[in-house]
Amino acid sequence: MRRSTIVFIILTACISELRSQDFFASDLLALERKIYVCKTDSEKTPFLIQKLNLYISRSDYSMNALKEARRINYELISMPQQRDRFLWNAALLCQLNQQSDYAIYYYNRYKEKTGDSSITTTLLEILIQSSHDTSLVSLLTERLSSKDSSFHCLKCLNTMGSYEKRNRAAYILSSVVVPGLGTALEGYPLKGLNSLLISAAITYGVVALVQSQDYPAAILIGAGLGVKFYIGNIRLTNKLFTDRESRQKGMLAENCKHSMNELLKKYPLQFK
Repeated sequence: MRRSTIVFIILTACISELRSQDFFASDLLALERKIYVCKTDSEKTPFLIQKLNLYISRSDYSMNALKEARRINYELISMPQQRDRFLWNAALLCQLNQQSDYAIYYYNRYKEKTGDSSITTTLLEILIQSSHDTSLVSLLTERLSSKDSSFHCLKCLNTMGSYEKRNRAAYILSSVVVPGLGTALEGYPLKGLNSLLISAAITYGVVALVQSQDYPAAILIGAGLGVKFYIGNIRLTNKLFTDRESRQKGMLAENCKHSMNELLKKYPLQFK
């Protein structure tokens, strides 16, 4: 009896979700039919907005929702309040879908039309501009931090965006001078030692072949195997440097993400 009850509950939930999806698809299709018969863009605009609002009402902020927003010409929205709401939603949609250039466009239009300088509006601008204008992000962060010290965590956006591990050339040069040294300095002493020993063995073999006057074999091993391994060792040092830099960036990004999540709980960015 208990198992039957559980199965019934699961089936009921699944059926309800399927029906909800069917209704959603039907509503979208009905609106698209109305859009199809419209003769002008002005006539289409109210139905396009209804389609976008359907996505938002279902908390569907996917690329499909963004595509619907991109179909709307905000200048054809006659009601100022509805136009401003659309521009905000479009900017937020673009940001959620990592379309920062479009997010900047919609956000700037929103600011031009409304002059909104609230905390949440400024916060959205910081997020949008974080990969474009670090100086503006710093300025806006300081402005918000003067109102609430918790906004100091936003400095991680600039730190993460501008982070670059130093002395790449020095690590590579060390491997050029002493094969394996750059690898060892990167934190892989065994790999570095192996590189050094193999390079030494190849060098010893080439020298021995020259001393025995086997010049063809010396050239073949030195110019072939020796050079290939020497260059490969330098490339390995560069790769290890890049991998380490990426890991450190990942750690910064994870810490920044955690700080942002805590901040967004306090100042949520919501669709209008």
